[in-house]
Amino acid sequence: MQQAAGAFGEQRHDEAAALYARATRLRPGRVEAWCNLGAVLLAAGRPADAERAWRQAVQRRPDLAMVWLGLGRALGHQHRAEEAEEAFRNALQREHSAEILNDLGSALRDQQRISEATACYREACQIDPDATLPATNLATSLLIDLQFGEARERIDALLKRSLPPAQREELEASHGALEEYARWEAPLARAMAGGALESLVEVAEGRPAGLLDRVPIERLQRCARSLRDHAEDVGEPIRPQVGDQRLGGFERNRLEALMMIPIAEDGPSCRNAMATMDVADSEEWEETRGMHAAVRAAVRHGGLVGSASRDEALLRICHALACAAFPAMLPGQFKLARNKSGDPRFPKARPERVAESMRHLFERLLPAVPAGMARGALLFMGISDIHPFADGNGRVALALLNREMERAGEEMVLLDGSLGVRGRLGQALQSVRVSGGDMRPLVEVLREGQRCAARLQVDVSSESKATG
Repeated sequence: MQQAAGAFGEQRHDEAAALYARATRLRPGRVEAWCNLGAVLLAAGRPADAERAWRQAVQRRPDLAMVWLGLGRALGHQHRAEEAEEAFRNALQREHSAEILNDLGSALRDQQRISEATACYREACQIDPDATLPATNLATSLLIDLQFGEARERIDALLKRSLPPAQREELEASHGALEEYARWEAPLARAMAGGALESLVEVAEGRPAGLLDRVPIERLQRCARSLRDHAEDVGEPIRPQVGDQRLGGFERNRLEALMMIPIAEDGPSCRNAMATMDVADSEEWEETRGMHAAVRAAVRHGGLVGSASRDEALLRICHALACAAFPAMLPGQFKLARNKSGDPRFPKARPERVAESMRHLFERLLPAVPAGMARGALLFMGISDIHPFADGNGRVALALLNREMERAGEEMVLLDGSLGVRGRLGQALQSVRVSGGDMRPLVEVLREGQRCAARLQVDVSSESKATG
């Protein structure tokens, strides 16, 4: 055990793990050896093995808070937040400490239960006012919970203290996020009221150059190479139908907005929904009306054009209009903290690096692939993987993708339930990431979305004539 402790202290994790494992074989009933083995395995980046060790410790001494705390941390590192919460609550029943409350808060935050997490961090700070980790977590949790005044006070106070480097970096990033939020707040309100982009372009142009997040950008560079290397697999353009089967612009915009969730999926239901969109009352309809405003703005401004400041302005106003009824989504504002979504193996851009990463997408990556489907697919993948907003990323990306389709003379993309993010689209995005950037699965789904759009427009047009 002493040899293992020495190896652990010198961060020779594999050696320490082997020695602690030997100790558990020699004296399997001794809980200390299992706890030490679990701790070193977690430090070595082996959370599944650590979980097994901590479960052995729990089996032997379930009355100890530390064994439940260790198990919770091992589960948390495997992104099993609900199980981690249960373990931390077991630990808290045995010892009501700031350390355990802090870990419980993090498990709750990973489940998007922000108000509950904030309460845990706040209580941890009351128990141990000198502990900087729960204080840091409280400040960032307040930021996520949109309690900006208290968040700023706590961040400013903490930055005056001696902090570990990781905590200082997180707080400085949070401080910068608050400054960015304040810069955009009034211009976004003016743009939403009047629809002009100029004030937003000025804010984007006034931002100093930031840092790229290389992780998502390198994934997107591989996606761009795939689209260039397999240009023939993008297929022939699917052109809009003409004549009596073609919906007018206003109706097309309403149909596009309806299909973002989607609320309706066939001709009769779409026709009925289009007629009642402005008066129907539910959260889904609020989202649909917001998307209708976003689609109209994207159409009016012609989509993305490869100018970073102007394109960021359009991206923000489309999101602001789409989410105007949902202030918790921070309409038009990029994420302020914890830009995590989807599979943790494929992290999104860090919040403080989202803006520069989006600028790189607009100015460098999109113009380097062929216009039309290839550029639209990369645009959708880019917004999904950089993930600028708290929610609504996919819908806003689709609205801008469709403007790229229109500019190239192609049919727009509409995704019914089977094609959407919970169906083939979600599977295609995952396939692209797992394959290292092969975009063909995503292009295939988007092509099917164009065929879906063509069918729906014919059905809606026919339904309109039948009822007219």
